[in-house]
Amino acid sequence: GVLLAATAAAVVVGHVFPVWLRFRGGKGVATACGAFLILAPVATALSAAVFAVVVWATRYVSVGSVSASLLLPPLVYANDGEPALLASVSGVALLIVYRHRANLQRLSAGCERRLGQRP
Repeated sequence: GVLLAATAAAVVVGHVFPVWLRFRGGKGVATACGAFLILAPVATALSAAVFAVVVWATRYVSVGSVSASLLLPPLVYANDGEPALLASVSGVALLIVYRHRANLQRLSAGCERRLGQRP
């Protein structure tokens, strides 16, 4: 329960802020998917499906990432409801949205690149 949920969150945080790269890492989406697929397989699979559909429909990976991340906590709540896991996925979802803030600003300004679009 609690230890597994905390470990999953720590794995994502460690990926986003790796010590050996001076705390500059990725955005945590794939790592979160892998970590939570073990702890909440149904919710994570549904969230990943939403990611795929949103990216296919919009051609924006960032929109798919943020959408899937924000959808995961309610799906975990509906499918499992374990408080520690819900807290973990909620915190990770907020971190992922925070890490995508530049993408969201570019989307708002209309200059975010689409999947397959050249720079």
